[in-house]
Amino acid sequence: MAQEHNLCSVSINDFEQDVPLNESIEVPLLQFANSLILRCDINQAGVLVVNDRLLHHGSMRIEGSDVGALAANQLTFSLPSGRFVAEIQLNVEQDYLSSVTLQKWPDYALKGQRHNLLLGLFFGLCITLVFYLYFMGRSLKDKRFRHYCYYILCAGMFFYYKKATYTYFLTRQY
Repeated sequence: MAQEHNLCSVSINDFEQDVPLNESIEVPLLQFANSLILRCDINQAGVLVVNDRLLHHGSMRIEGSDVGALAANQLTFSLPSGRFVAEIQLNVEQDYLSSVTLQKWPDYALKGQRHNLLLGLFFGLCITLVFYLYFMGRSLKDKRFRHYCYYILCAGMFFYYKKATYTYFLTRQY
């Protein structure tokens, strides 16, 4: 591991690379079981985010104790401050390059708040448009407004199920 503070070293198989806080690297993962070793020396608590596009299961152990994944839309683990070694087990569907990001807590929280704010604005506008179209079509007695209302409702529900945060708190088997 490099001697610089606020740096983690990621190693898997023959791959090893240092990653500073608030940066990401591409890590080659092989189909099925992968064991990622993370050696960190950071002066503040952080977050490790793994792109879980093809992930079946992921778990992390720091100094022998299990660390649970955070409720997030990607596989995310909380990292303590100080010097430690963590082992991350990842079971993936096929070979691919996964993005591994090491972030400071405030930056991670701010990114999440922005994401939630934008989704809230989008869904608020969708709901407002649905009600507006419903009542406008009803007062004008025009069925086209009702069909457009259904269209906006379906599009909004699609994006809600695709991008929204309702899955954060459902049981996710990592």
